[in-house]
Amino acid sequence: MTQMTKNFDSREFNCKCSKCRHYQPEIIDLSFVETLQKIRDELGPMIITSGYRCREHNEIVGGSKNSYHLKGWAVDIIAGDWPRRIRIIKMGLEHGLTVGLGRGFIHLDRRDNQIMFHY
Repeated sequence: MTQMTKNFDSREFNCKCSKCRHYQPEIIDLSFVETLQKIRDELGPMIITSGYRCREHNEIVGGSKNSYHLKGWAVDIIAGDWPRRIRIIKMGLEHGLTVGLGRGFIHLDRRDNQIMFHY
């Protein structure tokens, strides 16, 4: 385990694949994690349900072939209630991230400030 920021450690970004369960520290973009830390400082704890993904796991979960999860530049987090979702969306956009809205989760990645919908 490597402490990446004040509150995030490398385990949170591990692939959730039952086969590889690996994390590649050279892939995870530290500036992205630092941006997530700024959001966490304002919002409080955030539970990452998906960080880095290997290609096999990304395919299994139906991720895009060009998913930012493959690059270590994306996370999905538990969304919570609507007031919390709105705060996450607002903060993500304020920090220049792309925000994706899914059922029960919010996707954040390094693309330029846009909103996506996952169904």
